[in-house]
Amino acid sequence: MSGLNVGTCSAADAVAIINLARDVANIAIVQHGGQTDKRCFTVRKLLQDIVNGNSIFPAVEGGEEFEFRRMMNDRCFLTHEWLSHFGIYSTYELPPKSRELKDIVNQRCPYIHGKKIFDTHFLFYVPPKMTFSEVWNLQHSESSFPNRCTSIADLQSDGCWYLALAEIVPNSNGKSYAEQLELLKSGYHSMNETEIGLMLTAHKLKMGEEMLSGNGSYARGGNTAADGNLINMTCHKKLGFISDVGPRHDNVTGILAYRPIIKQAVLC
Repeated sequence: MSGLNVGTCSAADAVAIINLARDVANIAIVQHGGQTDKRCFTVRKLLQDIVNGNSIFPAVEGGEEFEFRRMMNDRCFLTHEWLSHFGIYSTYELPPKSRELKDIVNQRCPYIHGKKIFDTHFLFYVPPKMTFSEVWNLQHSESSFPNRCTSIADLQSDGCWYLALAEIVPNSNGKSYAEQLELLKSGYHSMNETEIGLMLTAHKLKMGEEMLSGNGSYARGGNTAADGNLINMTCHKKLGFISDVGPRHDNVTGILAYRPIIKQAVLC
């Protein structure tokens, strides 16, 4: 499925994909002597959700997720992206219905004058209780995990749909973390390091560019390394994202802001 452009697939093609996946699942079950492994469960769960109408599988034109993609001009990282890039299929409560989300994304951007939210934001969801070390391992080897980040290795994501400003909060560079938090608009929150890593990774994979380039070099989530210095994170062309510590980057370090749309994602 990773080679399919499911975002523009017709409903008929989606049915063909579903039937193929069902056949693959049945063959896998037979090969395992009737026992299902985790991969079989994932495929069967996907099929069950589609059959029961609980899925927002993006292949089906007119589906909820298809509409969300259209509203955001495909500036999003949702079901298909998690499945195709990382082999992870998640089910989760839907965000507000299309009409409600459309009202939100058509509002004026509270950070960038003259722009709408759909122009300046990126829509993605974060699996619940995903730790920083797990996010690191999505694009790095376990052996490369930096010692300076051991203090946040188990730091978990909140687990929700994020409507995130796709750049550093304006004028947040060069300020203390407390001063940066004061720049958050009503309804917005600052991302922690786990969420920053996911945002930078998802945006690079989907948009094909480093999100922080030209908008500020580093982002921080307020947590510190063992030496007491704040942990700063930035994009890397080959490694997705990397971290650093210390005050030497303060003048080019800001925060990332998001608006939570809905919580209670369920990772399968």
